[in-house]
Order: sequence, then structure tokens, then C-alpha cells
Amino acid sequence: CEKYRKYLIDYKKNFCILHLYFSSILMYELFLDAVSTRGKMLLLRDGKSIGEEVIELAWNESSKLWAKVFSFLESCKVDVSEIWRIYVVRGPGSFTGIRSICLFCNTLAYIFPSLELCPLSFFDLYESYPIIKQSSRRDVFVKMQKNATIEILPITELKNLLVWYREVWWSFDVALLERENLFLHQDYSITEVLSRYTWHSSRCVEPLYMKAPNIY
Repeated sequence: CEKYRKYLIDYKKNFCILHLYFSSILMYELFLDAVSTRGKMLLLRDGKSIGEEVIELAWNESSKLWAKVFSFLESCKVDVSEIWRIYVVRGPGSFTGIRSICLFCNTLAYIFPSLELCPLSFFDLYESYPIIKQSSRRDVFVKMQKNATIEILPITELKNLLVWYREVWWSFDVALLERENLFLHQDYSITEVLSRYTWHSSRCVEPLYMKAPNIY
């Protein structure tokens, strides 16, 4: 009896080791940016992209996030249970949108305890400055330099603020900055963003709110 007990213990131990090994090979990483005006989803396996899709959510469409993510995974023939890490842009943005994004990731982490969450800010997506993101129909988030504080400015002040700049990294309505000799950069490389930082996983994503919700 002792002989078989030892055999079962060794079998279980070896099975767990093999399970962890093959899981690490077969499981996937998901990058999720639903904060940018033209956001992105990227699925990676062994550090290589196997699927990418643009995700655009209007002011009142944050409830569609779940459906869009699951539809993307289905198109890649990947089940959500096969994801072991999510890189997620946690703000700033609309209060409801940021809350929905974080709720989505935190819910998955609760369902799948082995899931790792790696949060980042919208302002981590770019290396150059100034970076501007539309906050609402009336104002914008602005970060002028790397170590500068993120400011909230009325859109009416934006043109005067950037009068001496030739380039802007942005996520907003392009018509707001119609000006000759001003180059607007919107796109970014996800793989460059992921290689730029040392990632520390978390069990919970905290929303990056910059202002109170516009709810009365």
C-alpha cells in the first residue's frame, strides 16, 4: 500500500510539473488598449504576434468591450482560459470607460486565479512629447514632458499651448488641431511598448482616474 501511495504522489507531482510546462508554452498574452481613440488588441504567443485588431469605442459604447474582446479571441481560435497575462491600458479616459475596462480584467483575474495583470497608462504608450488625449468634448489630458504632471486643459487653450511645437503624439479629434506644419502622430508599436518596461504583474487593475465622473 505504501509503495502505491508513493507512486501516486510521484505521478501527481510529475503531472503538475508537465502541466505547468506545457501550459507556459501553449498559453497566450493579450494586450488591450480600449482607451485610445483608435485602440488596439494584440494576441501574442511566445512573444510573437498571432493576431491584432483595432478597437474603437465611442463615448457611450464601453458596454461593448466584452463582446469585442471575446469576438477577437474567437477569430484567433483562442479561449479566454488560455490567456496567462493581460497588458491593459488603465486610463486616463472617460470614467465609465475606464471602470468597464478594469472591471473586465479584474473579473477575469477572479475567475482565473493564475491570470497576471500588467497595467499601464495611456502616456506609457509613447516615448516622445507632448502627448495629448481627449478627455471629453470640452477638455483634454496633456503631458508636456516625461516627468511632467498630467494636466487637464480646455480644448480652447490647446492651440495656443502648442504654438511652438512641430510634432504632437495624440488621441483626439484631429480637427481640433488643424494647423500647417504640425505633424500628428497617433500610431505606436505594441511590441516596442512591451519591450520598453520591466513588467510587474498584479492581481487587480486600479483605474487611472484624472477627474470626477460627469454624473449628476
